[in-house]
Amino acid sequence: MDGYDPVRAGLPLDLTHHLGPPVPVARIDPLVRRAIPLMAIERADLAAFVRDALTDARVAPASLCTLVPTSVPSGSAVLTFEGCQ
Repeated sequence: MDGYDPVRAGLPLDLTHHLGPPVPVARIDPLVRRAIPLMAIERADLAAFVRDALTDARVAPASLCTLVPTSVPSGSAVLTFEGCQ
C-alpha cells in the first residue's frame, strides 16, 4: 500500500521492517491477481476487522507471554520474545 507507514500506524518496532522480498505478480495465483471489487460497506467492514479484531485485548503481549513454555520435551532452548520476562 503506497504511503503506508507502520510506525505511524502504531505497530511495534519489531513489525516495522520488511520480512522478505515482494512476490512477483507472475507467481501470484491467477484467482487473486486482480483486485476484488468491494462495495463501500464491505471495505468498511474489512477495515474494521483489521483495525479491531486483530488487536483484541486477549492477544496483548501480557496475555500471550503466559503461553510461552519454560521448557520443551526435546530439551531445546525455548525462544524468548520481546516483552516477555
